[in-house]
Amino acid sequence: MDTHLTAALSKLDPKSIPHGTNNNYTKVIDFEFGQVDFKIHKLTFQDGSKTKFSPPADLVKTRDASVEMSLDMVGFNLTSDPFGFELRSTRTEGDVLVAMTNASDFVMSDKFMQVDFQVPTQRIYGFGERQRQFTLDEGTWTMWANGRDSAHDDGMGGKQTYGVHPFALVQTKQKGEFVGMYFRNTNAASPIITHKYDNITENKNATISYITTGGQIEVFFFLKDNARNVIKAYQNFIGKPSLPPFWALGWHASTTADPATTLQSVKDIVTGYSGAGIPLESVWLDNSYMSDYKDFSVNGTSFAGL
Repeated sequence: MDTHLTAALSKLDPKSIPHGTNNNYTKVIDFEFGQVDFKIHKLTFQDGSKTKFSPPADLVKTRDASVEMSLDMVGFNLTSDPFGFELRSTRTEGDVLVAMTNASDFVMSDKFMQVDFQVPTQRIYGFGERQRQFTLDEGTWTMWANGRDSAHDDGMGGKQTYGVHPFALVQTKQKGEFVGMYFRNTNAASPIITHKYDNITENKNATISYITTGGQIEVFFFLKDNARNVIKAYQNFIGKPSLPPFWALGWHASTTADPATTLQSVKDIVTGYSGAGIPLESVWLDNSYMSDYKDFSVNGTSFAGL
């Protein structure tokens, strides 16, 4: 299903988002929702007036919605005024899996995009990589590769670690059933989780506010199944890790905790392993060999001859 929106929809205060020649609001948005197959759905919001960056398909896998699949089969409901949609379970009456309603914020500009998704429970997992307990509580869960030591992530943002895994696993109202959400975007992102409580129905649900700094909004929904099967479908979708070379599976020495400050000290490490009869495949130097911590540089004094 394709449609065009004539403006970005948002309850956000426009003054809270810096804009101008370097960050123009997107005034025409192309919206597409379709089925990839019986278990995977695809949602896209993109600038209708110009092309925005999307990760190359040969590097970050993607799939197009199938023209042979019908949304009438899957519990998809679209409203136009105000704009929104619901994706409901076709097996359990009243079981909304994910929705974008008039309670959702939605804004698109060149360097700031936010779209809110209403999800049925507060049991949310994913958005790695970070150090914290398994369940994600309310908070800001930044995703941007960070090559420094990070303390326990308290949900205040900016405490992510090395990996970026823009995937969330959300439990539905049915015990043991989950929905997966994969956000295919390579820009910096800071999803925000907000808990909600309905005093009348006593339902506890949540809002996932996906916020990113560029590109387009491209979300794949992996429809409900047990957690193992949803994660398996996601892994099959993005592709499995490449088999490493044989030598990479051997023993490696790191100098991060005990820096090797000269080339001779590195040679001494190798000699020490050899003298102890311990097989050694490589020595990782971290940044001690650099000149003033600059990439692609070598300290010409302490590491002369490297």
